[in-house]
Amino acid sequence: MSVEELTVSFPEDEIMFGDVTAGTSTEYQVVPNGVYNYAAYRFELDGETILQPVIDWVGEVPLEGDSFTYVIDFNSSRNKWEMVRLLEVTVDE
Repeated sequence: MSVEELTVSFPEDEIMFGDVTAGTSTEYQVVPNGVYNYAAYRFELDGETILQPVIDWVGEVPLEGDSFTYVIDFNSSRNKWEMVRLLEVTVDE
């Protein structure tokens, strides 16, 4: 199953990844103000835009490093606040 029109959001940046098919990796994207241990997500499901916001970024700081991989799990049968789950963040460089 693919995530349609996926956007990953951090406190100061929104990064559009587009449609992401299960089991694939996207190209690295530039995040000018850094990535975090978690993120907010926006995507489309059956023509509806679904938002999974972060409630509070207070005290969070960007991760050390230059390149990262987020491994997510998407399941449209979960409630709309949990369809995208972050499984892992790795520092690639």
